Amino acid sequence: MGDKSSDAGSNKSIFVCDLSSDITDTVLQETFASRYTSVQGAQVVTNENTGRSKGYGFVRFGDDSEMTRAMTDMNGVYCSSRAMRISPATPRKSAAYQHQQSSQGLHFLPYCIRGDFYSEVFTSVHLLDGREFL
Repeated sequence: MGDKSSDAGSNKSIFVCDLSSDITDTVLQETFASRYTSVQGAQVVTNENTGRSKGYGFVRFGDDSEMTRAMTDMNGVYCSSRAMRISPATPRKSAAYQHQQSSQGLHFLPYCIRGDFYSEVFTSVHLLDGREFL
């Protein structure tokens, strides 16, 4: 399936969120490959400790025009029990940049709402029980 080291970094990748927990790399890839012949791979991002899906992933294409069409055509299409939300994948920041931001107390938290990909800056997050996280 998807090469985990390059899915998010490819300039021909899309970000897919709002995935249900039963979606695997194979299911995500087949969902797109059934409509777009240039699909090269897919990766559903999972929690390293639990192995459970984080609810988002990446699909890599070999053709720019198919990738662009897929972002429009597949946005809102159901994959299992949820409508997918799609946006362009953005390359990760370098490890040095992430370390610099972290050492300054800034943490970037990506999330997806209604098809838009956002990045918010938090200095801390307060959990429901009152504890501070980050």
